[in-house]
Amino acid sequence: MKKIYFLTVLTALIMLTSCERVFMPDNADTDPFVNYEAIWQQINDKYTFFEYKNIDWDSVYAVHYPRLNVDMSEVELFDVLADMLYSLRDGHTNLVSPFNRSRNWCWYLDYPENYNAGIIERNYLKEDHYITGPFRHNLIGDIGYITYTSFSNTITHEELDFILSKYKDCKGIIFDIRNNGGGYISNVYTIGSHFVTENHPFGYGKVKNGSGNDDYNPEYSMSVTSAVTTSSPDSTDLHEIYSGNVVLLTNRHCFSAANLFTMLMHSLPNVTVIGDKTGGGGGIPMDYQLPNGWVYRFSATATFTLDGENVECGIDPDIKIDITKEDEALGKDTIIETAIEFINSK
Repeated sequence: MKKIYFLTVLTALIMLTSCERVFMPDNADTDPFVNYEAIWQQINDKYTFFEYKNIDWDSVYAVHYPRLNVDMSEVELFDVLADMLYSLRDGHTNLVSPFNRSRNWCWYLDYPENYNAGIIERNYLKEDHYITGPFRHNLIGDIGYITYTSFSNTITHEELDFILSKYKDCKGIIFDIRNNGGGYISNVYTIGSHFVTENHPFGYGKVKNGSGNDDYNPEYSMSVTSAVTTSSPDSTDLHEIYSGNVVLLTNRHCFSAANLFTMLMHSLPNVTVIGDKTGGGGGIPMDYQLPNGWVYRFSATATFTLDGENVECGIDPDIKIDITKEDEALGKDTIIETAIEFINSK
């Protein structure tokens, strides 16, 4: 029953987060005070991370309320509400109007980029690399190198079968998700199912249902089922499972679904994470509408590792390394080079 409940909640949340239509209903209430109260109260009741981030939401209210006046323009009201939302320090929090979309991207803009697409394409993937669905991959010596730049790109088991079969006899694989800003959570489970041989629990989540710090629905478990078990026992079309050495490359621009994928992979004994801390985004956002018709969203869930670590602000790598200017000048990716050395040392 817990699994059915989780899937129902997850499906509803994903559907909600994919809809960001902005319109002005016939009975729109444009009163700045009404809209201010509406957005503040909804977030007060449902936002997940006040305590975790040490945010005093009442103080935020008091700071921005004096900026309101009955004659302010739509742009001025938008700026007030956007500034209020910015204080949540949350990449999943946005206000969308017909003329602007608020955002807080400090989770990656304030950190080293640790990614150079030109160097990767020219010196690691090279001209003869494979493009299998949304994956780009090639051999680097005796190591398989795979990049996946967005969890919004649909994948299939057959694509993963081809890739993992191609590199199954290598010393290991490098799975590069740097600059992957997230997308569909279903893709996390599809990829993860090719790295486990049985059902593998890797965390749990909670959904906020009230204004109190402890007002949550029952926890739901998070686990990935092996791709092998998705086939009939009598089927000859069993999916490829990779159990060799895996290095997962991350940087601060790994967010949302990429953060969840890192959490899943980091829980496996044969996986080592190298690079920078992920950008986080452990809460699934839900969409709401203001009385004036603008749409806004914010995190209404929290995600935890099995050890109880909240992953909202990111996941630390096993080996922290930045791309150096010296390597970049030579056309080298320090993070990839570190991964190559690590696998060869194994």
